[in-house]
Amino acid sequence: MKIAMRIISAVFVFGIIAFVFSSLGLNDIKKMYINDINISRIEDGVYTGEFHKARWNYSVEVTVENQQIKSIILTNEIKERGRREIAEKVIEKIIEKQSLNIDAVSSATVDTRAIRKAVDNALVKSNMIIK
Repeated sequence: MKIAMRIISAVFVFGIIAFVFSSLGLNDIKKMYINDINISRIEDGVYTGEFHKARWNYSVEVTVENQQIKSIILTNEIKERGRREIAEKVIEKIIEKQSLNIDAVSSATVDTRAIRKAVDNALVKSNMIIK
């Protein structure tokens, strides 16, 4: 009986720690400002950007040609299952809309914002992104 209680207690404590860790940075990301872009003011080039907060870590390479975002490449390895697919959906939406003002990918609001911020940080380097 004592062994069972210790196991249950250990699982409970581990669960609390996992919950706290998975929630770190969540509110900060939800509240952070993401610039809107005026793609017509960005010079052709390749821009790199990153966003790192708690477990949300994205690095991107954004290629701008002829006043259009031509590609966004994730340059960091994403090990968590499903997160690469989420990132690819977000990138597809940004390129399709040519804007960072996109709807969140279903069930991935924080990941969507983190990726958008990485792209934002890349394009800020052009010094011409604000509408």
